[in-house]
Amino acid sequence: MSNENEKHCTVLIYYEKGVPPTSEEIAKKLENKKDSVKAEALEELCLLMINGENYPKLLMSIIKFVVASTDHRVKKLLTIYWEIVEKCKENGDLKEEMILVCNALRSDLMHANEYIRGSTLRLLCKMKYFRILEPLKEAVLRNLSHRHSYVRRNAVMCVYSIVKSFGIEVMPEAPEDIEQLLLVEGDLSTKRNAFLMLLNCDQDRA
Repeated sequence: MSNENEKHCTVLIYYEKGVPPTSEEIAKKLENKKDSVKAEALEELCLLMINGENYPKLLMSIIKFVVASTDHRVKKLLTIYWEIVEKCKENGDLKEEMILVCNALRSDLMHANEYIRGSTLRLLCKMKYFRILEPLKEAVLRNLSHRHSYVRRNAVMCVYSIVKSFGIEVMPEAPEDIEQLLLVEGDLSTKRNAFLMLLNCDQDRA
């Protein structure tokens, strides 16, 4: 099983530094009722964090004032924020706030918009903390039968990523579910992903 305390950098964006804003200044924007202001603050926050600034106190502000937004730009920026935010305490334990983040991610996995579902599944492919992924497994597997191929395709890769990182024992039903999908799937990209997953995780079914 992967070391959950390892840091995985999957985002790198250049940001020209001046004097960085304070947590209070960013929090004020995040708490604004206008989605455009929230998005502006969230984008600035992500850029600052990617370039080494640390704003741990803003996690609860994001959960309280930003997560409920339905704005498309805010949703896209949130997937970046969830990827880069520090998820553990100094002792390696998962922060209590991440339980609330799990609830937000579960809601997005069941969202009516297929692109929000798909982008959330793509985010989870990069998540290397099983304590975050474990309560989301059922919602991930449900997306294998979603009506949109974009969702199914990303669901397959999410399942594959979880099994590859943490072992087939954490998702023992996954090979059978993927095999059933493969038998009826019409989208070529989804079929390719499903076959790749079985080839690497259960060759007898492949």
